[in-house]
Amino acid sequence: MVQESSINGKDAILDTLAESAGQPEAVSFRERARLVGSVFTISYSSAVVAMHDYHREQAGGIPKNMFLMAAKKMGDESFILLWVQKEARLPNAAANEQTRQQGLEDSGNTETWANRLPVWMRDQLSLHAVECSVLGTFIPQEDGYKFAEDTDNYYAVHGLMVWKPDARLLDLIVNHRHRTNEIPIDQRKEIGRTRFAAAERDTAVKADFRLNPTDIMKRRTVYFGMSRSGKSNGLKVVAESVYSLRETDSSCRVGQFPKRLG
Repeated sequence: MVQESSINGKDAILDTLAESAGQPEAVSFRERARLVGSVFTISYSSAVVAMHDYHREQAGGIPKNMFLMAAKKMGDESFILLWVQKEARLPNAAANEQTRQQGLEDSGNTETWANRLPVWMRDQLSLHAVECSVLGTFIPQEDGYKFAEDTDNYYAVHGLMVWKPDARLLDLIVNHRHRTNEIPIDQRKEIGRTRFAAAERDTAVKADFRLNPTDIMKRRTVYFGMSRSGKSNGLKVVAESVYSLRETDSSCRVGQFPKRLG
């Protein structure tokens, strides 16, 4: 059975509407995101994305654990959410390695081996791939986007392009709200910011992560992270937010507070 999440309201669309001549006009996510490559192959659970070094550089890098968006070049505003897992090998990887070896031998360690190659060959070698998990599909609705934790189909000849989200699209992705939360209270609290690599630069795409305390009521919630990454501080904000719900709606009063073990 497909589970779905819903993002409601103009705020939740996070600027997929723009003001033009005083009238709201739909803006495609393709105009906000940065095109980085294309889907080489895809299944219900994973995808291999091929991209050139130039596009990676123009996008500010593709760190591990980054979210990517796969969709047709134009048309449908829905997109498949991908999660970068690791590097992947394309079928021409063995031939490319032989070319690199030859360039290294010719350079004699006096210059970069790539300088020994023709421009067209360097461009060919710059094409490589990453393996991604398929997390689900964002589907546009009249009042925002809904998120389904799967994809309904895939094709052998798919023609899917891949984009790296900008800050507002990243906000849309990380802060979607689940439709099964029936408590009509929106008191989302900022508990941190996205970071996909410890080595990321100041110019990296980031988004504030906001948590609605009602989202964790009657649900099991666990925090994972490296030491000194802010887990305790985030948990304090969450606990305080859950406690404060009683001042808004008595039905949200809880008798226990979360504990951090260890």
